[in-house]
Amino acid sequence: MFPLIDTYFIESFCTHHGITITDFTHFIQQKSIWNVRDSSLFMEILGFIGTQLYAASKMENSSGYTASNFRDRICSPDILNIDLNEWQQWAVSYQDKIWKKYYDWCSTNGFVIANKCTPIQGQRRDRYVQYPKVHSKLVLNREDLKKIATFFVEKKLYPNEDISEQDFWNIVGRYHFNSYYSNRSQRILEENRELANKQIYQYYLFWDGEYTDNFHTKKITKAKNQLYLLELANTWSIDIIENESGKLIKNIPFRSLKNKHEFREYYTYKRDNVILFKKSNDYDGYWEESRYIDNYEDEGIALFSSNSRNYIYYEKDVIKKTSGFVLVKISHSSTYYEEFYANERPYTLRGGLKVAQNTYLLGAPPLLEFKKTATFWIDDKEEVSYEGAVYSFDLNEGCHQIKIKGYKSINICITKVFPVIHMWGEHSKWRIAQGKSAFWTPQSTEGNVTGIDFSSYSLISNAPKEINPLTLWCRKELFAPIATYKERNITLKNTK
Repeated sequence: MFPLIDTYFIESFCTHHGITITDFTHFIQQKSIWNVRDSSLFMEILGFIGTQLYAASKMENSSGYTASNFRDRICSPDILNIDLNEWQQWAVSYQDKIWKKYYDWCSTNGFVIANKCTPIQGQRRDRYVQYPKVHSKLVLNREDLKKIATFFVEKKLYPNEDISEQDFWNIVGRYHFNSYYSNRSQRILEENRELANKQIYQYYLFWDGEYTDNFHTKKITKAKNQLYLLELANTWSIDIIENESGKLIKNIPFRSLKNKHEFREYYTYKRDNVILFKKSNDYDGYWEESRYIDNYEDEGIALFSSNSRNYIYYEKDVIKKTSGFVLVKISHSSTYYEEFYANERPYTLRGGLKVAQNTYLLGAPPLLEFKKTATFWIDDKEEVSYEGAVYSFDLNEGCHQIKIKGYKSINICITKVFPVIHMWGEHSKWRIAQGKSAFWTPQSTEGNVTGIDFSSYSLISNAPKEINPLTLWCRKELFAPIATYKERNITLKNTK
């Protein structure tokens, strides 16, 4: 057994219990919480040992602390917020005793500790911090991870990307090594690379873009309050949309963009000389930048710089060609485009009535469909799926987390909206907003939903498009059953 109590673990703990990191910190700073004794309940002892390991994982060269100074770190305002003498007085009386009780419990319950501390007696300066320091010996601390994050930047990785663990290591390489890694992280990788790599991927899932390059801490950032979506059906433009409200902020016509450098203002170029787009998860008829397309049935769009010689495409797949770029429709069926597709995920999140980004109407959550057997957790309750299983969830109002091993957590929120239906009118649309009543009213300028048809209509003959679900339903009723095994519309898929 090797407990990894780091930022990832604490954030997951807080998410599960519906609290913030600040709430957690204020809680552990109460003297009645941290002032445990060997006579305390074992769960209280375990909690404080976890707090010590968390402090050890946060050791870094900032705010006047060196990475080796554990006492200052655990006493700091973002951990216990106590005086050094107060810590020392407690440690002299109880540190040895609570760690012994922890070791005895592990031994009794069949847990083998990978790096058990053999305490050294005497008046050494680190006499009462040796336990967490020994246990953190194989834990990459934040200073180590910020240096490793420089490698993320070199590999053109960005914060908040939804990349599976397998695809992450395909990019980074499991046997990664760089001269700017700290001596400590190099030692940990040599001693137990599998464990270190697990922590590195977990760190990446919550990475905020911060990295240490040549002894300077830097940060790559990307505006989170705006989306840059590709629109090909009507206006041929990049639409800048406000994340919260979904309102159109600005429309940039394609004809005004002459080369790849002008696209950099809006996109990150996760590959040299190409931007990959997949269908937007939140806005029908739009395309959003992505590193991979993770559903083999889906088409994508690749925007190649005209001077790029690194990629091959079929002329029949070209949607638009200018002096600056080539826009190409791609699919998994062609070997030319295989590198743009990720390892196919064992699950798909489908359907539900979405009223905002990652937010669904109460009583209409999405369905989770599995392509093979897998273990998953919904709000930390373990479930086991089987191939072809479709799960519906009875979720209460609030935010929920679905975790599937090897993938970024899926966070969804459930909210109440109350529809009020008015008379139909030209351009009538559903106007649905969180915290407001939903109603059917003439709204030609808002980015709202028309009727029950969420499909888009393309004016471009070669652009990827979907058949109107009403048309599919008519065909099924009048002629023959439709092939439902590939159908994405939940209602049509369930028709008999």
